[in-house]
Amino acid sequence: MSHAEEIFRTWVSFLSSHNLWGAVPWSEEARLAALAHFNILDTLPEQAFDDIACLAAQLCEVPMAQINLIDAGRQWPKAQAGLALPEVLFADSICVQTIRQPGVMMVADLRVDPRFADNPLVANAPNLRFYAGTALLTAEGLPLGTLCVYDVEPRHLSESKLAALVALARQVVSQLELRRALYDQQEALRDLNEGLERRVAERTLEMLRINELLQVEMRERENAEEALRHAQKMDAIGQLTGGIAHDFNNMLTGVLGALELIQRRVAAGRVGEIGRYIDAAMTSANRAASLTHRLLAFARRQSLNPKAVDVNRMVISMEELLRRTLGESIVLRTDLQARLWQANTDEHQLENALLNLVINARDAMPGGGQLTIRTAVARIDIQQDTLAPGEYVLLSVEDSGSGMSAEVLGRAFDPFFTTKPIGQGTGLGLSMVYGFIKQTGGHVHIDSAEGQGARIHLYLPCHLERGERHIAEHENPSPPRALKGERVLVVEGEVAVRTLVIDELRELGYATLEAGDGEAALIVLQGQERIDLLVSDVVLPGLDGQQLADTARQHRPDLSVLFMTGYASSAEMCAGFLDQGMDMLIKPFSIDELALKVRKMIERARP
Repeated sequence: MSHAEEIFRTWVSFLSSHNLWGAVPWSEEARLAALAHFNILDTLPEQAFDDIACLAAQLCEVPMAQINLIDAGRQWPKAQAGLALPEVLFADSICVQTIRQPGVMMVADLRVDPRFADNPLVANAPNLRFYAGTALLTAEGLPLGTLCVYDVEPRHLSESKLAALVALARQVVSQLELRRALYDQQEALRDLNEGLERRVAERTLEMLRINELLQVEMRERENAEEALRHAQKMDAIGQLTGGIAHDFNNMLTGVLGALELIQRRVAAGRVGEIGRYIDAAMTSANRAASLTHRLLAFARRQSLNPKAVDVNRMVISMEELLRRTLGESIVLRTDLQARLWQANTDEHQLENALLNLVINARDAMPGGGQLTIRTAVARIDIQQDTLAPGEYVLLSVEDSGSGMSAEVLGRAFDPFFTTKPIGQGTGLGLSMVYGFIKQTGGHVHIDSAEGQGARIHLYLPCHLERGERHIAEHENPSPPRALKGERVLVVEGEVAVRTLVIDELRELGYATLEAGDGEAALIVLQGQERIDLLVSDVVLPGLDGQQLADTARQHRPDLSVLFMTGYASSAEMCAGFLDQGMDMLIKPFSIDELALKVRKMIERARP
């Protein structure tokens, strides 16, 4: 028996002898076995759990929250908001009381409660005063730990806040179950892949039999991927992951195959034949870049970036992904108005909103059906709800599903309201769509009745510039070039990327300087040489891009800075620190994109 187990058993004996715990409908062995099943203890932080902890603190209007897991002798925090406490022993745990009672345990003032007055977390830093927590219960009623909130001042939570805390605790358990399901599916897929490779290596001479085995394995893999997608219904990104690896492999095959043929043709002196291979490689690379940008947009949380958006083009670009999300039993149709005005909105957020609406429509048609996406120009002559008179770009999603009752329709936009079974929906999808559309100055309207499907209409403000509405057009003007040999400093840790950017800038007529890290770049910036623009990657060895820019501006206050990044987390971070004279470029990018951004920033900086 370990020291921790001895401490735990001693503590249990003490509580039982003093009648501090009532009888519980479960055994400690069963509880610990359930906890071990999830394989969560001592793992790295995860965004999903961190988000729930932050949301618990916000909903309860307290500064601190924790997701705690309790094993055979300690309380270990999986996620924390507003504090950073290490694991604690049972003797110092407040949450150990919570898992032994039903519902929510709330202590208005820990200092006056004899159970907790001498607790080191109460008597010493962080000097906790208020506590409210509820157990994380499995489907069998076994408590794994707690979701709890704290304050350094006495307080009392309303019933609605306590109910929200309980609802979030259920989401924690759902996330644990999802995490375990994903792990099991990944293990299954890994076993399938290993088995396939082994059989192919062993039976290379039996081509007919290998083909039969491949067909079986492909069906099994498709079934496993479908099960994985169903397990990720709470997360919109999960609806897309099933075919991502396959799509990327196809795109990379096109790029690598074309490059190999180009290499062979050049070696043979047949350079006149490489044009079509270059076109094929660029087409595949652009498809991969487009898919990457779309996935990063879905994954990151960012402030709105309204701009002119061609809604028709957006729908067309998403059509393949939407068809994969809907499955074979649902027919997807599009009815897009020609020469549609551009909308003034955030394209990435609009993509996410459309995906949410399509997923909701799919879930309303379990037996199959038809989904139609329409665009049109809508004119509002009189005030309708909060929608001001004027002209709007209308994006509609119509399904042939079960429809909504009057009661459901009245609460459709309420946060946490859902008609799906417990654990199969957060109730946040439509409310997030509603909030985004209202933030852009638009409106959402639902037209539905039971048994008659649903029609959700998004009214988007038209893009106005110089008093004119812009009709979506697709032009490919020549990229703008340097005017006076402007000087650009390029800072990039990857040699290949740095070389390509410098070559592109020189081709456009710019004079260039280069550095492989922030320290080397700072030496150049602290000199007297004229620099019109700093182009820097966000992630650099040693001194990162933000630190480099901040330090450089101490010597050059008017220095324009263009950040480059290929990471969603970096993009989100940049959005928070971009200052006057700063902008951001997402990798991968084309020569035209680089040229436009560089020219725009240099022109903006001119007196």
